[in-house]
Amino acid sequence: MEQARRVLRHGDTARCAQGALMVAQELLRSQQRVAATGVGPSLRSHAQGLGQVADFFIARFAPSLVPDLAPEHAAAAGTKTDTAMQGVDHVPSGQAYADIDMSDFEPKVQMDASASPSGTSTVTPQGPPQGPAQPAASRPATPPSGLVDDDIELPTTAGKEQAVPSGPLSRVVGFSRLAAGLAAGTVSESVRRGFGAKREEDNENPSRKRGMRDAVLSDANSDRIAATLCRMRGAALKLGQMLSIQDETVLPPQLSRALERVRQSADIMPSAQLDKVLRDELGADWRDNFVKFNNRPFAAASLGQVHQALLKTESGPVPVAVKVQFPGVADSIDSDLNNLKRLADVTGIFPRGLFIDRIVEVMKEELREECDYLAEAEHQMKFRDLLKDDSDAFFVPRAFKQTTTSRVLTTELARGVPIDKVVDTLSQEKRNRIGRLLLRLSLKELFEFRYMQTDPNFSNYMYDDKTGRVVLLDFGATRAYGREFVDDYMELVWAASNSDRAAILDYSVRLGFLTGDESQAMKNAHIHTGLEIGRPFQHDEPFDFRGSRMVNQMSKHGGTFMNERLTPPPKEVYSLHRKLSGAYMTCIKLGAIFPCRDLLVKTYNNAKAR
Repeated sequence: MEQARRVLRHGDTARCAQGALMVAQELLRSQQRVAATGVGPSLRSHAQGLGQVADFFIARFAPSLVPDLAPEHAAAAGTKTDTAMQGVDHVPSGQAYADIDMSDFEPKVQMDASASPSGTSTVTPQGPPQGPAQPAASRPATPPSGLVDDDIELPTTAGKEQAVPSGPLSRVVGFSRLAAGLAAGTVSESVRRGFGAKREEDNENPSRKRGMRDAVLSDANSDRIAATLCRMRGAALKLGQMLSIQDETVLPPQLSRALERVRQSADIMPSAQLDKVLRDELGADWRDNFVKFNNRPFAAASLGQVHQALLKTESGPVPVAVKVQFPGVADSIDSDLNNLKRLADVTGIFPRGLFIDRIVEVMKEELREECDYLAEAEHQMKFRDLLKDDSDAFFVPRAFKQTTTSRVLTTELARGVPIDKVVDTLSQEKRNRIGRLLLRLSLKELFEFRYMQTDPNFSNYMYDDKTGRVVLLDFGATRAYGREFVDDYMELVWAASNSDRAAILDYSVRLGFLTGDESQAMKNAHIHTGLEIGRPFQHDEPFDFRGSRMVNQMSKHGGTFMNERLTPPPKEVYSLHRKLSGAYMTCIKLGAIFPCRDLLVKTYNNAKAR
């Protein structure tokens, strides 16, 4: 055993893991052919064996080589693990739970609380670390600190504590395990469905191919994909979340269901790993910066998790949200996305017209920027300045430099309720106002600022009913756009708002959406989609976003786009369309009804005058 460990320490470990990935890929490539020859059970046995070897390899060697994977896989292999700390906040030696009592904090707030661009996280209220939560009737009517007057506890995330695989090897092993599991699951599902009885010459039959893809995306394999992405976090989870908002006509339904799980889920760091990250970033005495710090996060997403704390400042304690990046995610962006891309190529789960290669390359660029929390703090403060004359409508929390690094971001803790949570509590008039404010902001960001926060996550927008303001959060996915692109795109939107089909086609070619050589069916689909996007701006009357059924109308052309698109969209529009579609989806979620054309006309005229 010791000799094996010495060999593995000298670089063969990574090759073993990569080898498992390659073998699993070959199993996936050949399983259709082998199943047709009647030896499916044998191949299934080999694939399952490969998965067991991967588990054995991780359980036996990972404890000394990859500590952050050891607890999970030791448990999987049947070895005894210490679970005493599971679900319990870490307390430094000599410090009592009472010393970090968070009962003073009961604001009604959220920050980056979902794992996805459109989503809502699954959260459950939890009590302070020293014991179970008090019944509502026995809670103090007014929080002792007097910081806020709401008697609603800040909920903590229900995410499972699980160490983030932070080293290159541990992440390769994680994807290798997924590949092995997919191989075994695919063969098992193929045999179960009786694919082995089919003749090999039937393999080119379209219905046969659909059957094989269904086998790859069986319920068991979909669960494997979702569980792995939630465990790995980082770029892998971010890609899953991004794809989860694709039109349901674009992705297979099984994959859509798996990605929906991913969109609403993310595991959280154990307290020991959290403490190590904060020590590395803020120093061994990091707790001295805070009066209080809650080790249990109230939000967990793809790149990090967010904690409630009370920051020491010259003017006194300030309630803050501390976003802590998962270890290793910034350094593993390229390898994670390449591994997922490789699996996608082998399984063929994404249609050709999705241009997954372009999506992956764009995501690499975006995530490198999003992982820099110092840059995010600068974006946040710039937006705070840009919107200072609109402070009656929007609020941007300030960032605190003294406890912000490239991996830790500390910002003012804002009051409010996530936009998607106010639908059943606010009047139609207030919902109309919120929708109109957010659509106005999107137009202003693009066409006037040429500087946009591009993450449309519902939880990045909160509403404070006491002030009537929309709170803006999470500026990691902020980017600038060139003037030439913005000017051409503005003309495209203006053409759509005026039902000018020829101009839509002209500016679409100019911007790179089309080459001009597409089939007439593709051109028509593109024009119809453009007209649908411009529909809210075509008339002066109030537009009913929910009643318009815009999503259904645009979905009609999904198949044409996937099959007949000749070129991927311009790189700029991946982030831009994510934001604009998010603005529409927010208005739909709110059931908002308001006039839109005057917003575009004013923005268009302002931009022209600049």
